[in-house]
Formats: sequence, structure tokens, C-alpha cells
Amino acid sequence: MDEELKSLGLPTSFGMRKRTHFQPRKKSQQNSRPLNQEFKVKGTEKAEEKPVEEKKVYVPITIERTPLKQIGPFPPPPSDSSFDIKCPISQELKMATHTKRVTAIATNYSGSHIYTGSDDCVVKYWNFNTLEIGNMEPAVNLFLENVYQVNSIDAVDDGHLVMFATGAAEAQLFDHTGLRKGQTMRGDMYIDDKSNTTGHTCEILRAQFKPRDGSEFATVSRDGTLRFWDTEKLNKQKCVIKLSFRGGPCNQGKAMAYKPDGSGAFVTACDPSVRFYVQNVNNIFSTPQIKIPAPANVGAVAAANDCVHVAGRLEEEGDVLIWDIRNPNKPVFSFLADSNVTSLSFSPNSQYVLIPEIVHPKSRQGGSVQLLNIYTQKIEHRIWLPTGVGARTVLWHPELNQIIIGCEDGNTRVLFDSEISKNGAITVLEKGIKLKTETDDAIIGQLTPQLLDPEYERVIKGFWYPFVDEEKRKKRAAALPKAPLWGVGHHGQIAIHPLQAQLAELNQVDEPDDTDVVESIRARSKLAELKYFTNVTQNKEIDGEA
Repeated sequence: MDEELKSLGLPTSFGMRKRTHFQPRKKSQQNSRPLNQEFKVKGTEKAEEKPVEEKKVYVPITIERTPLKQIGPFPPPPSDSSFDIKCPISQELKMATHTKRVTAIATNYSGSHIYTGSDDCVVKYWNFNTLEIGNMEPAVNLFLENVYQVNSIDAVDDGHLVMFATGAAEAQLFDHTGLRKGQTMRGDMYIDDKSNTTGHTCEILRAQFKPRDGSEFATVSRDGTLRFWDTEKLNKQKCVIKLSFRGGPCNQGKAMAYKPDGSGAFVTACDPSVRFYVQNVNNIFSTPQIKIPAPANVGAVAAANDCVHVAGRLEEEGDVLIWDIRNPNKPVFSFLADSNVTSLSFSPNSQYVLIPEIVHPKSRQGGSVQLLNIYTQKIEHRIWLPTGVGARTVLWHPELNQIIIGCEDGNTRVLFDSEISKNGAITVLEKGIKLKTETDDAIIGQLTPQLLDPEYERVIKGFWYPFVDEEKRKKRAAALPKAPLWGVGHHGQIAIHPLQAQLAELNQVDEPDDTDVVESIRARSKLAELKYFTNVTQNKEIDGEA
């Protein structure tokens, strides 16, 4: 190119914008230096590479600051034998809980009660101690005043207080008997700054009690705020945190999960990140203590009991990502899921992530719940559901060691193992079946197996019939075959119904003395010849008789 310009008599810089100044990085225009061919920036010489020693450094979990440097490889699982637990998936108890899909499940600490919510706008309390196989009825039925779906349910450890969030802007609190204890205040929707309102102004998506402390709870809403409340003072929140950026538009909340130690809450919104907020910190500009970047919007979040691992599920793609909060800049690994259900949870020992999957109702394949091991990064177990039935929400109870699945068909399935699980569904099955009426006795009596002797007994179409006497069997065997009967008195024979024939075999029908039709007519021929008015017989011979 330069040779062609010289041949035309043009300078080599023809057609190019001349640079008069060189501005190095992190320099302002005032201290810039003129461009010179001999000018060289210091430190541009290639330095000698030195070997770097690899060290494993484990930084303790702190809330004040977020470590941003590489801290080393992922720590191996503990060597304690109690860490590896067997998955309770060998047996199942099915409860017909709702008419529509189950969207929320919660339990108390002991596991004696289960609380379920559905799109049919009903919340139900289930008590394992009173449930029976023949009478699967809930202890409490709560019909919502407004037609809203149930987004989340949570209960305190002793179960005396239950809270659930619906499509309304108020979180409702009830006691264990179904009596309303109160609800949070609703904010003024016409106030632009949501931090100045006394409550939420839009739908609450998640409400959760503080772990091991039922006096406080947190809520996240579509109005773009995270609020902390006191159960005794519901007229105003204790703390408000705006999820939007400084001066930015409203950033609607998506999901929320308390850290197991109760120090703060993980929140997701309409931005590709997972943020951790602390309640007692004076947070004027809504700056999170920890910010975990994500490739897309996160629709569900779960925190492990080890207070180190956090799992998130992308809202549209459905992929599951696992992070270590000690190194939040990059996920430990990601897993490609089959559907985009915004729900997931951890196992009690923080080893597995439970991933529910849904299917189309007309699909030939059923949904499933996948158990992903975060240390081996593989699916170790997969719980398949019936055809066309998907899993919407899942929960692994630590005390019962049972997995509770809320399904798309409105049923709640409890998975357990009789060897490693305790109470819960096992308590219901140990009661057995109780008969209510005599009709149940008759129905179950038909299902009772019987020992049959082929010489004397037989079963025809599910009914038991004894064999007839040997003399009658010989007589029937010696008799000539007869033509089938069509109508009454066909060919001089009396036609009977097949049921009457079966009753006759059982000797349950009284046969007449004169079974011969011809003899019966002869014996009654004189009565047939009587005149109606004179009662005088006719002088007519019948078969040679006067």
C-alpha cells in the first residue's frame, strides 16, 4: 500500500486521520504527552515468567466484604461417614390434595404437619397423626377471600404460625387451627419511591420466616423491594431495601431465600445476578453485601445448610448453576435441565440439589425429580412420575428424611424408605385400613384369596359355584343333546332364562311336579272343554277316552 501511494506522489499518511497526542490508560487529557516515534511507555518490556506456587487458601465467610480473588479449587466433600446418606425413594404415599397443580409446600420442624397451596386458591393443613388410608382428609381447609394463586408457604418450627404469600400485596398469617392472626400492611401505589410506603404495593412472590426465629420474616415483591417484618408489629416493616439501581427503573423481585444462619437473604430480580442483603446494615443505596453475576435472569434461588453453596435456576433456559459465595465471580459448575421450572432445593446435608421437571399433560413421558450431586457434578438418582404428570415443587425434610413433591395433577407424593425414614408417611401406613360399613366387608371379601378344590368347587366369571351332585351329572351326561330354546313353549318345552338355569344347578328353584308338557295338557284337558256358561262337558273323545 505504501509503495502504491509513493508511485502516485502521495504521502503514506494520505487518507488517515493524524494523531497528535498519545493518551495512555488512566491518564487525563491535561497530563497527556505528545506523540513521538522515539517515545516508549515504561514497563512494556516483556518480563521473565516466574513459576507460581499453587496454594489452597480457604477464606472464612464474612458479611462485611466480598473476596474477589481466586481462592483455590473446590473443596472435597467431608470424609465423615455420616455425610453420605441414602436417598429415601423406595416407597411412596400419594395424597389427593388439590384440584389444580400444587405450587407451594411447607412443613413444621418435627414433620408432623404439611401445608400445601395450589392454583385452586386453597391452603390445606395435613396432620400425619390423624390421616388414614381410607380417609385422607385435611385437618384445615383455608379458602382465600380473593381469587389468587398461592406463591409460597412457610411455617415456624413449632407450627403455631403459618404464613403464605398469594397474588395480593399482603402476606397473611394464620395459626395452627386456621384462625387469622393478621396480615401485613398494603402500601400506597401512587407513591413513586417505594421505600417510603408502609408495605408492598404489588404481588408478593416469596415470604419466609427467619430460620430458627419465628419473630421475624422477609418478603419480596414485584414492586422491586425486599422488606423485613416483625410478627408482632405488622403495621409497618422494620427495614426496606430497594432492588433497583441508583436512579434506575423499578427492578421487580423474582425469588428470595434466607441464609440458614439467618444473617441475611439471597434475592433475585430482573437483572442477571443473585444478591445478598443484610437486614441490620444501614443500606441507603441498596448495595448488596455479595453480588453473584449470572448469565441470565435467575428465577429461583436456594441456599445450602453449609452456608457456603448457593444454587440458582435460570428463568427462561432452566439451567441450574452452583456458586460458592467465597468466590462468587464464577459458578462452580452449571447443569442443563429439561424444563424451566422456577423451583429447586438442597438436601439436608447440602450434598444434593433437587431439580423438579415438568412435562406436557398429553406427553407419553412423565416428569421427574433429579438429584444432582454437587461434588461429583452428576445425576445420581432420578425419580420418575406417572405419564403426563410433572413435578412443580419439592422439599426434603431433614427430621423425617422424606421427600415431598408437589405435582402438576394436584397430588402430593411423599417418598420414603421404611429403613432410614421415620414417622410421617410411615405413621399413616402403620395404621392400616379401617372398614367403615358392611359394604366394605363385602367388597374386600371378594378380594380375599380362596383355596379351591377342582373336584367340588369352581369359579365362573369371578363368582364361586359348587358342583352339583354326582347323580345329576351322570344323568345330564347320558341325556341326548337338545335344541336351543327360542321363546316360550318352543317344540313343547318350557324355555327358561340362563339365570334360572344357574339357580336350578344350585338347587335354589322349586321344580313343579309335572315337568312333562304333554302330560300336563292331558290332565287339564277336561277343564279346557268346559263351557263358560253351562259348565257342561262336551261329548267328545280325547285320545280314545270318553
